[in-house]
Parts: sequence; structure tokens; C-alpha cells
Amino acid sequence: MGYKEYWWQRTHRSSGAGFTLIEVLAVTAVLLMVGSIGFSSMTSAWNEHLLIAQSRQAHSLVQAARAHAVMRSRSVRIEFVNAQAPATPYIAIFDPTSPDPIADFRPQHLPLGFQLLTVHATSKSVTYNSWGEASWLPSTGLTFRVIIRAPNGQERHLFFHRAGRIMLVKP
Repeated sequence: MGYKEYWWQRTHRSSGAGFTLIEVLAVTAVLLMVGSIGFSSMTSAWNEHLLIAQSRQAHSLVQAARAHAVMRSRSVRIEFVNAQAPATPYIAIFDPTSPDPIADFRPQHLPLGFQLLTVHATSKSVTYNSWGEASWLPSTGLTFRVIIRAPNGQERHLFFHRAGRIMLVKP
């Protein structure tokens, strides 16, 4: 075997086993970029799923409070509290004649980072009378709106109509 053949065998290995460091780094970089795109979209989808679940739960809670008022022939007050961190926003159901929440209803706390906003800045509660009709103070307009906002800015709106109808709307 001459020098040229020896040099050729040393520089051009025929086994082909393994990858070079540059190839491994390039593949790793591509996988990281694709993973980061997938992670951000998965986080957004998770926030939207959580928002839908929380807004449906809030909708069910206020419907149950209205039904409670009608069945018991007693008024109930629904309070919307937008607590700041480390506390979380919550919805609580009260008997208007008592400062304590109604025992049948536990306050519904929203996850950390969520906001619970009322459009009427002065009123943070809705009261249902024994006929299931809604009222709030100041008594302006036919509807009262509560916004449930996720950390990524997505929203769901709860509309309360004076006649008692409660609607959950995606704006």
C-alpha cells in the first residue's frame, strides 16, 4: 500500500458510523426552534381551554344562584371580586341580609393571572329577587356585564339581563 492509498483511507473512512459535531448541533437547533413554536401555541391553547372552563363554571354558578333565589323565594347577591396577586379573583354568593356567603355555594376562585372585571365601575354585584329578576346599582341599562380575562388577553363576557337571563358570550 502506497502513501496515496494510505492517505485516502485515513481521510475518507468508509465505515460512516456517527455524526459530526456540526451535524448534531444543526439538528438540535432545528428541533429547538420547532419545539419553541409548538410550546407557545400549546400554552395559548391551554390558556384558552382554561378560560372556557372557568367562564362556563362561572355561568353555571350564577345560574344556580338565580335558581336558588327562585326556589327559596329569597333574594341572593352575587359579588364579583377582582383581587390582586397573590390572591385570586373570585365570585361569591350572599344572602343580602347577611354578610356571610350562602353555605350552599363555595366562592369560585379563578386561576392566578385571571381578571374578573365589571363594566359598571361602581357596581360589583348583581342581586336576584325571589322572581329571578336581576338588579344592580346604579340602575342603568338593561344589561350588566362581567368580563373574565385570561393572562393572554382572551376574554369571555357574562351578560345579566334585568329579566333574569344570563348569557356567556365570546366577544
